[in-house]
Parts: sequence; C-alpha cells; structure tokens
Amino acid sequence: MQKRSSMENLVGASVLLSALAGGACSSGGDATTPAAGGAATGGATPGAAGAIIGGTSGAMTTGAGGTTSGSGGASSGATSGGAASGGSVPSGGTSGSGMGGAAACLPNPPAPATTGVCADKGTRVLTLADSKVEDFEAAVISPGWSSFDEPDNGGAHDVFKMTLLTTDGAATTKQSGEYQGTGIKTVKEGGFGAGTVFNVAIDKAMGIYCIDVTAFDGVTFWAKSGVTGKQVNVSFVVPETNPTGAPGGDCAANCYNHPFKAITLTDQWAQYTVKFADAVAGSAKVNGRIQELLWTTPDKDFDVHLDEIAFYKCAPPAGPVGP
Repeated sequence: MQKRSSMENLVGASVLLSALAGGACSSGGDATTPAAGGAATGGATPGAAGAIIGGTSGAMTTGAGGTTSGSGGASSGATSGGAASGGSVPSGGTSGSGMGGAAACLPNPPAPATTGVCADKGTRVLTLADSKVEDFEAAVISPGWSSFDEPDNGGAHDVFKMTLLTTDGAATTKQSGEYQGTGIKTVKEGGFGAGTVFNVAIDKAMGIYCIDVTAFDGVTFWAKSGVTGKQVNVSFVVPETNPTGAPGGDCAANCYNHPFKAITLTDQWAQYTVKFADAVAGSAKVNGRIQELLWTTPDKDFDVHLDEIAFYKCAPPAGPVGP
C-alpha cells in the first residue's frame, strides 16, 4: 500500500461538505484551488489523461421467461424473469433482484446538447457494450484513479491513494480497490473530508471531455467499509459543476456542487446502484453527460473498498463486470 507523500493545493470536496482555504493532499490528477472562503464543495481531481472506460462488461442477464397457456384457450402469456443481483443493499442502493426483463426498462432520454467542453467531438457516446468501468483485475492500479484530502489542524494525517488489494474481491473476483486514511479534517473542524475519483471521460490530448451516458440508467458497484455504518457520497462530476481550466469543465462560479447520492456501507461486500436521476445537488443533475465518478467520505478516519464498477441499464449485472 503506497503512502501519501506530498502536500498540494486544496482540491474539490464532498457535496455535503464546506471547503475552506487550506492545504490539501492530492494524488494522480490536477489540483484546483477554490477562492478562500468560497463555498466550493464536491470537487474532483481528474486522473491521468486517457483513462477512458475500457473493455466490455458481462452481458446483463434476463431470467428465463416461461410461457403459460391460458385455460381452454390457444393464447399464451410470456412471463419475463428479472436478473437477480448478488448482495444486499443496506442503504442508498437498489438491488437488481426483481427487475422484470426488458419491459421494466425506461426508454433512453434524448441525447443531450453538446455545449461547452462537450461540444462537437468533445463527447464520446457510450453504447451498452461500453458498460464496464473498473474491475481492479489488472496487475496495477489504473492511472485513471486520483484522490484528495485535507489534513487535520495539526497537519498529521496518514492517507493512501486508491491501491490494489489482491487478496479480497467482490462477486467471486480476486482483487479490489481500497481507499484508506486517518486524520482528515472533517466538516465540523472546517474541512471537507476526503475522496477518490475515477476519470471516465477526460482525455485532453484527444480533445475529449465528456461521455454520453444516455444508454444507461446509472452506475453499479460493490463496496464495503472497515466499519459498518460509514457514509459515502457517490457523485457524478458534470461539466456544469466542474471548474474551467485544469479540470476541464464549464463552471465559472460556485463550482464543485456535483449531483450525488449518499449511501451507507456495511463491513461486508454488497452491491449498490445509483441512478443518474436520483443524484442531485441543488439544481445540479446529470443531463446525459458525465466526466468523472467520485466517492467522498466526511469521516476523519475511513476505509472504503470498491469493486466491479459499471454503468447499467434496467438491472445491474449479477456477477463480475469483466471477462
């Protein structure tokens, strides 16, 4: 596990947390400094360019439908089964169990207008074949991951960026990612907590800043915490809340207030889903385009494990998202 070793500028924060001027640690991405005294919240540090979603997820499974003949008649009605997902959802998530086939799917929203950094070739359109985000099964951690935090008043803290854990995976896999730290300045102490970010879109060398996610309903992932009852805020970084400049957004003022949903973790692996439609922060919402995925914690000490991250349509995949 690699220990944090450098202090950088204050980056973004949890959507629920209030940022004050001060030093912050950031790893794996660009750093942005909100104005002192500003209400910048929910920020994100982009990961290395080119960390665009790769691979093809496992196909979403529809339960076998049975054909039931009507009594005394020739007509029959087909009953579509739903794809069952493993794990329970203690809070903030929705299990895929009981999602009844294609008929339960909502139609895709219209493609969003491509303005600002998303204009023209700045947006990459995803299809259902592009659902996989991260399964942590590679030999090393993806360069798309970056992390940020603000140490406590005394400056003493011990925070690690997202690291690969090769002895514990979710959904029958062997590896997962872990983001762990202690001594973070919390909201009550005048800080903004800590967070880890995955860059799903921004590749400045290619001129790409956004992905079109209208083919999907939301994001699914497996997670657990070192201690039951810890809250994690799942945010979608969108151009409207991501600052201009280094991060590559369209926001000029009152930035970092990314649309989010809070979930509560247990100390056991469980699958969670967050619909794009359920992620809000004031007037901010997901309008068919996102740039990054962000998990933040408001706690002084934290230990968050993530695995099998994917976009989903109708029902989340019941097993591993990678081959």
